Amino acid sequence: MNVSNNRINTLIFDLDGTLVDSRQDIFEAVNQSRKILGLSVLSFDIIISYVGDGFKALLEKSFSDSIGNIDKAIEIYKDYYSNHLLDSTRLYPKISEMLEKFKGYNLSVISNKNEDWTLKTLQGLQIHNYFKDIIGGDTFSYKKPHPEAINHVIKKYGVNKENVVMIGDNYTDILAAKYAGVKSCFCQYGFGNPRGEKANWIVHNVQQIIDLFSTTTN
Repeated sequence: MNVSNNRINTLIFDLDGTLVDSRQDIFEAVNQSRKILGLSVLSFDIIISYVGDGFKALLEKSFSDSIGNIDKAIEIYKDYYSNHLLDSTRLYPKISEMLEKFKGYNLSVISNKNEDWTLKTLQGLQIHNYFKDIIGGDTFSYKKPHPEAINHVIKKYGVNKENVVMIGDNYTDILAAKYAGVKSCFCQYGFGNPRGEKANWIVHNVQQIIDLFSTTTN
């Protein structure tokens, strides 16, 4: 498969569930926080289903049975995750190959994960230099699905909206693209949830992203 419009030159990537599989480290950080507060652990699937809207939303859902401890839980989680976010987190297969293929494009990351964690993850996995912009959930006033971060990228690089694609594994990515007036590509291989939102394209592995957006003009 290949995009007939070969003018696409700006690719914006989500982080978790798109570039990296970070599930185990997030799971461990939530349950370590619960253990410290004397709470029982949650299942892997339950915790991962809460990922996508930023870490505060993750913790509010993960500590819904102890909401009075939420401020303490946030502090514990931040401390633990900051020191363990690369214990098990790995790039999805062919991510490095894909980024090398697209190094002539405008590449950015827009994540709902805090900016410092996003940058630390990309640096630790040695792919940060591929991206012109690395934007976290706390970089601007709003996080996805608000289009603020995408609009920033469009304005900063003076690109046309028709040349831009938001690539991610969650409904927040699809909606942010929609609200910004750009196309979206949903990563079925990730661990997010489209919640019924429709992307322009759906991919099942990273090779399909390479095939889809490779052109003869970049």
